[in-house]
Amino acid sequence: MAGRSVRVPRRGSAGTQSRGQLAAGRDLLAREQEYKRLNEELEAKTADLVRQAEEVIREQQEVRARPFSALTTSCKEEGGSSSRDLLSSEGTHPWTETKC
Repeated sequence: MAGRSVRVPRRGSAGTQSRGQLAAGRDLLAREQEYKRLNEELEAKTADLVRQAEEVIREQQEVRARPFSALTTSCKEEGGSSSRDLLSSEGTHPWTETKC
C-alpha cells in the first residue's frame, strides 16, 4: 500500500460536470452580462438627470441672487407688468420669471 497513490476526483472539473450544469453556467453569465449592460445604461441616465437638476438649481440661485429691482426692470423692458402685478395673488412670485 505504500507505493499506491489514491486518486481523488476533482469537483467542478469540466469532465465531471453535466451538460445541464454547463448550460446553466452559460445562462448565468449571459444574464450577468445583461445586468451589467442595463446597469451602465441606468448609471448614464442617472448622471444626466443629476446634471439637469444641478443646472436648474444653478439657474434658480442666479435668479434669486438678482436684486428685486433688476427683476422688475427686466419685466418692464420686456413690456411686462408693474411691480404691483408681480406681487399680486395670482400665484407668481417676484423670483420667478414666468410673469414677465
